[in-house]
Amino acid sequence: MSRIDTLLSPFPRAGLLSQPTPLERLDRLSQDLGLDLWTQRDALAALGFGSGAGAP
Repeated sequence: MSRIDTLLSPFPRAGLLSQPTPLERLDRLSQDLGLDLWTQRDALAALGFGSGAGAP
């Protein structure tokens, strides 16, 4: 079990979606800051979650 899973284990989880939302690496920002940055594309989620910006 990862450290984050251990820290979050006391809290209940609810499955809101039937599939995970995609992750996308922020290449230019990662390069500019010297970090490995990612974002979760919640706007692509089903059932009206997220902002809807960029949704298909």
